[in-house]
Amino acid sequence: MVVTFLAAGLYFFVSQNVAHTLIFIICAVGVDADHLFDYVRYIHQSKSKATILGFLSGKYFHLSNRLFVLLHSWELSLIGLWLYFTGIGAVYLPIALGLATHYLVDSMTNDVGFLSYFFSVRVAHQFKLNKIVNNVPDRFDNIIHL
Repeated sequence: MVVTFLAAGLYFFVSQNVAHTLIFIICAVGVDADHLFDYVRYIHQSKSKATILGFLSGKYFHLSNRLFVLLHSWELSLIGLWLYFTGIGAVYLPIALGLATHYLVDSMTNDVGFLSYFFSVRVAHQFKLNKIVNNVPDRFDNIIHL
């Protein structure tokens, strides 16, 4: 969170745009909402009881051997940059940079590898965690915050 707010502060310093800075923050933090898809899918398939602790633990990634996190995708950030630089809309810059900030922080703090943040890589491996991330059992405790 500290890095997100520092990056948002830098974005505001450069842009002087409060609305875009708020969009930056919302995208950088809100992207984690996609974990709900993975958790609900796991609960439905495993017939487990949903709990807040179960959700926050992230163990469902390992137990289901699946890594969807549909919004954790460098492709989305790249599309946002493309939309901004082609003149389609200035709002796409804070979206792209907010997402990119999240992916960079996650890539440095979660031991899942940079490439796992590409949706296309996850698709190519059929979203199978053990194919996307090497040595899953050894790294399980570090994938909690993806």
